[in-house]
Amino acid sequence: DAIKGKRYSEALAKLREAQGTAGKTAYDQYVINEFLGPVYARQSKFAEAFDAFSANADSPHLPAAGRVARFKLLAQLAYQLKNYPASIDFGTRAINAGDGSNDLQLIVSQAHYLTGKYKDAATGMQGLVTEAERAGQRPTETSLKFLWDCYRKLNDDPAQGRIVEKLLNYYPKPDYWANAMATLAQGTKDYSTQNASG
Repeated sequence: DAIKGKRYSEALAKLREAQGTAGKTAYDQYVINEFLGPVYARQSKFAEAFDAFSANADSPHLPAAGRVARFKLLAQLAYQLKNYPASIDFGTRAINAGDGSNDLQLIVSQAHYLTGKYKDAATGMQGLVTEAERAGQRPTETSLKFLWDCYRKLNDDPAQGRIVEKLLNYYPKPDYWANAMATLAQGTKDYSTQNASG
């Protein structure tokens, strides 16, 4: 009743009271957590909401049909809290459980990037780019620039070149032309050096 009436402080007090009750079963704690998560979220206490929701992530009482949505929610909350390893963990679990949404793959790729796992970040983002192209759509400029940066950090010049070509094809801007010319010039220089030494 308190939650329905948006009296969240009152609801929280009742839930904490329930938490302190002796003799609780695992199901009792599951129900308490299921109420705590939304109450904390509505109070913008996202760290506490994450703790409550994640406590039930592997509960046998959580309906199988709700597991994918729960993993995705936890990936989003963890990302917002800058807990990138947890975001990767729950995001990957959601993807493996059947969530193929672009927004989730984007979160996981960005979390990989922010933890310095550029190869994993590139793999995830490349999947989104490939999927868009197969559907006859233009990949977003943001996704291509993200990929370009990943490959730059990996010192993967051939992959950088392929992404620059896509950027020129889909978003022909002067900056991309300049980078393409710089890449071409570097390639020519490398070839000349190899040719001279050979």
